[in-house]
Order: sequence, then structure tokens, then C-alpha cells
Amino acid sequence: MSDKGTLGTYYVKIMAQTLQRGLDYAPGELQRYLSMTSGDRATKLRPEKLEQFKQRVAVLQHYVGILEGADSAPAPPAASEHTPPEPEASQDAPPASPKPKRRRKRRPAVDPELKRKQRRKERQQAGGEL
Repeated sequence: MSDKGTLGTYYVKIMAQTLQRGLDYAPGELQRYLSMTSGDRATKLRPEKLEQFKQRVAVLQHYVGILEGADSAPAPPAASEHTPPEPEASQDAPPASPKPKRRRKRRPAVDPELKRKQRRKERQQAGGEL
């Protein structure tokens, strides 16, 4: 789970679960993982699993810190009357088209027997040149 994309996916999963189950979900998960990664229970885990759990603990600690910081953060300033309104999108302009997906180039089908013959021929030529 050392891949950053996988950790990001886990972070998004925690956010979704928090929305679904409530604000107590993330701190509860953090405590559960901390109990699994400390003491006698940690010695019973495979090293890869222990590392994965420690990475999850780091993600959860970050997320719980944000949740706790959100409770004590000052409220954003109210919009004043002097704030200019945001420009609206023109109805005459066409909507922006999504970026087309890049297609992977297909590799041509290769006959395995032909490939074996080519490799055998290359080996014979390389052996004769020595």
C-alpha cells in the first residue's frame, strides 16, 4: 500500500464513510488501527500488513486532525454588500467539451511460433559471430 494513489483512495474512502456513518467514524477507526499496531497484537501481524496498517494510521491521524481543526476554525467572513457578484456564464457560449480520452495503441498480434523462429535465428547468428 505504499503507492500514493492507494493512500489517496483510502483517504477518499474514509471521507465517504465519515459522511455515511457520522463524525465519530474516523476517530473510532484510528483507535482500532492503533490497537492493532501496538503491543502484542502487532507481533502477530505479517510485516507487510503491519506497514499497511501504519500507513492507514497516518492517513487517519491526518484526517482526524482536519476534523478536529474544523471544529475550532473560525467561521469564514460573511459576504459584504461591496463584494462584486460573480460573472455568470454566457448562454450564447457553447458548453466546454470534455477532454477526449487517449486511446492506447494496440500492439499487432504476433504469431508465437514466428517469434520463436526469429529468436532462434538471432541466437544462431549471434553465436556464429563470436
